[in-house]
Amino acid sequence: AGPAADNGATSAACGNVAFRNAAVMRYLPQNVRIHVGDTVVWANDTSNEVHGVTFLAGQPLPQLPEWFDSSPTGNGVSYDGSGFFNSGPLYRADSGRPHSLTLTFTRPGTFPYVDVAAFFMGMQGSVIVTPP
Repeated sequence: AGPAADNGATSAACGNVAFRNAAVMRYLPQNVRIHVGDTVVWANDTSNEVHGVTFLAGQPLPQLPEWFDSSPTGNGVSYDGSGFFNSGPLYRADSGRPHSLTLTFTRPGTFPYVDVAAFFMGMQGSVIVTPP
């Protein structure tokens, strides 16, 4: 945020200064615009954070720490936005555990999603699906 004290509106990252380790707690881009039938891939390429993608669809936010032991709802499947969908924890690519989520969207709409573990820091996004 620069030499002035952070006012809570300018920071986009957090980290550990002693270990020179930081992370941007946002999906980039935050909102994705696609057409019906398009596929989106979320990949966790960070070396220091576990993230996930959860479409709540009206369901309550899963509890921590239980969420870290949750199984994915699926991967490489079609999603119409009508129900809860959870990637489960996504780890870095070289960890030998799930690292990405692939979904194909089958109907128009705006579908918000969150990172359950970083939701309190504002890590959320939307897939905006328009007709083909």
